[in-house]
Amino acid sequence: MTRSPLTTPPQGAAAPAAHPEAPPPEVIGMSVYLFRKPYATGRLDTDYLLPVPVGTTLHLRAWCNGIAGRKAYLEAEGRIGATGGPVAVRAAALFIEVNMEHFAKHGDLAAVAAEHDYEVNP
Repeated sequence: MTRSPLTTPPQGAAAPAAHPEAPPPEVIGMSVYLFRKPYATGRLDTDYLLPVPVGTTLHLRAWCNGIAGRKAYLEAEGRIGATGGPVAVRAAALFIEVNMEHFAKHGDLAAVAAEHDYEVNP
């Protein structure tokens, strides 16, 4: 994957408390939910390395490389057939922590709030 300074955490970025496992790029978006704060996608890069035939089992893994201020840097990969199988897809993302007013202005705040069973940014 081509590394971008926008999806690579700066030196000294805090290590995340969670190390989630779950589909690039969907798994990255699901993983950031585990931080229990609202985030918006700042950048999402996806590299498709191999074809994945219909019906193929794709093993997905995501991890957080670091958090610096409001920025969270995540990556994911999908492997064909097994956890040690060939890598078919890779993704890297930068997420920006936002407040819930961001979703009121740019989306459906009620729908977002209904999905969460916790108070965000109290």
